[in-house]
Amino acid sequence: MLKQIIKAIYLTFENVESLYEDATILKSHSKFGRAYTLFSLSFEEAGRFYILYNMLMDYLTGELKAKDINYGKLKKLGYENHILKISESYSGMQKIATILTMIERDQNKDPNLKEEKEKEVDKVFDVFDKLRKSETDLNELKNVGLYVTFKNNEFRLPDKTITASQFIEIENLAKWSLGFLKKVIDFAENKGGLSEFERLIKEETEMLNEEE
Repeated sequence: MLKQIIKAIYLTFENVESLYEDATILKSHSKFGRAYTLFSLSFEEAGRFYILYNMLMDYLTGELKAKDINYGKLKKLGYENHILKISESYSGMQKIATILTMIERDQNKDPNLKEEKEKEVDKVFDVFDKLRKSETDLNELKNVGLYVTFKNNEFRLPDKTITASQFIEIENLAKWSLGFLKKVIDFAENKGGLSEFERLIKEETEMLNEEE
């Protein structure tokens, strides 16, 4: 099942990217309602990426046993739950943004710039906490982008229901999310791919044990 999880991570990334590209095409043809839905699905699918990736990392670090890597476990983690997938997408972005900011902080030798980066770490949490307030709205608006709705005592097409601010928000979320996933994939590829992670972690563990 481990190989299937690794394969699923790559397939999910490919799907996140494809949904984003399709949404961009729809936007270019002024199909804003349907574009909204595909941007939203791209963002939601990113949540699945993090669920899969976290499961792999938990196994590689010994927090999860091989026998517990199965589809039932994925479902419990929210793999088929729309709200949880959106939540995982926010959490994943927040985690990566924090890690990247902390790396910049630790690599900086200038004490003033180091202090600024330290403050940015705290800002990351504030930014994503504010963004996450719209989790439920995102799931509901995803369907609004496809169907005729009844609002303010009249029926409306999707393009007349989704507001400009709502569209900009989901487009930005999808763009940022895809950007963060690319960083995860690029990092993995620079290490030889996700399949190589187990060997690398074992080597690092053995080195730490020898040092002790």
